[in-house]
Amino acid sequence: MEGRGSTVSRVDLWRAPPGADAPEVGVGLKILWLSHFVPYPPAGGNLQRSYHLLRQAARRHSVHLVALNMRAVLPTSEAVDGATRHLAEFTAGIRVFPHLWDRSSVRRAAMAAASFFHPAPYDQNWLYSPAMHAYVRSLAADQSFDLIHLDTLGLLPYATAWHDVPIALNHHNVESQLAERRAGRERFPRRLYFRREAAKLQRLERLRCPEMAVNFTVSDLDAARLREIAPAARTCVIDNGVDVEYFRPGSSGRPEVGGLVFAGTLNWYPNREAVRYFLSEIWPALLTEDPGRRMMFVGRDPPPELHAATRDPRISVTGRVEDVRPYFDAASIYVCPIRDGGGTRLKILDGCAAWNATPRCGGGWVRQAVTSLCAATPGTPWGGSSMKRIGWPRAWGPRRAGKDSDPPRQRTVRRCRPTASRRGTGDHYRRHLPQRHDQGDERVQ
Repeated sequence: MEGRGSTVSRVDLWRAPPGADAPEVGVGLKILWLSHFVPYPPAGGNLQRSYHLLRQAARRHSVHLVALNMRAVLPTSEAVDGATRHLAEFTAGIRVFPHLWDRSSVRRAAMAAASFFHPAPYDQNWLYSPAMHAYVRSLAADQSFDLIHLDTLGLLPYATAWHDVPIALNHHNVESQLAERRAGRERFPRRLYFRREAAKLQRLERLRCPEMAVNFTVSDLDAARLREIAPAARTCVIDNGVDVEYFRPGSSGRPEVGGLVFAGTLNWYPNREAVRYFLSEIWPALLTEDPGRRMMFVGRDPPPELHAATRDPRISVTGRVEDVRPYFDAASIYVCPIRDGGGTRLKILDGCAAWNATPRCGGGWVRQAVTSLCAATPGTPWGGSSMKRIGWPRAWGPRRAGKDSDPPRQRTVRRCRPTASRRGTGDHYRRHLPQRHDQGDERVQ
């Protein structure tokens, strides 16, 4: 293993040392799980969803994980080692390969430019790894699996090594619609680039999604959108959830009155656009109502325009943090002005668990008059001034630390535990596998 800060060349299958307790893994189906990142730590967004899906699947099945390492998530060999050891506690095997194109901004830009002229979409080209392809082909030659799980659309080329093996494809978003919405907000020539990407992604979804044994989506809305593109695609909704034991109402004391917080990967386009929109359209209106408000942005890779905004002393940026909960505790309002993106807003679920609020999440705005996570178009009425509605509802009384008896917290606990634990990816795998008469266990079409 190479030293700190260097690119990890490879992480071999980690096994418990002699004499150690064996990992608790399932013994049902034998599943090959291909991932575009190492799904640990589950620090929000796709990482959070994939980690819980993987962990729940491994309770019933023997899951072998093969993943690319994104340096933005695990930048050092020590970080990869730690993540691998944790995941090995419940998986049957792990192999991690370095990401070929994320070693520098120059490489990323070169790949993006080359993808414009390539018939395959950027999502596929970006995830190309000769070493991982070779390893998957060797697995296809030496081992048999009951099912292949692909954790994103861009991993489809890796499945070509397998014949007659059912594939479950996980959709964190409907990627073509994500690209199309971004194209609508960009200027030439970026608009042309993303429209071309959207067309390539939609063609891929239309052709390949019907071939999957099942397409997992995060919401009914995303399932409907995918079926509009590929009517023959078999879809199954596995809602996102939140760890309600990890995110609890804070115990660090009274939050700052009027303090706001936003958390997320700040260089990801939907989050970056949300920050720009908030600062240009929403923040000035909030200051008009209360000039003493303070805003904190929490997350890695803040863009230059956000750093520039900190010239206003009421705005602060933390960068990457190990634990977002203290920042949640210190604020009284969570904002999520995302207009792009798909699926559901995991960050909203986190905020609801931490703030005794009940979410209604989907592919658009969250709208609920009795929650502190309020959202509406600036300048439009929503039971009065929408800006004045942003605050803790008086009917609930003051925020109380750790009170599961509060009705909003109670509803959050009931509705927002990770759905994988309730509905079980393991059950979904079996339900959507084609019948195989040469095996004893029943597989439902």
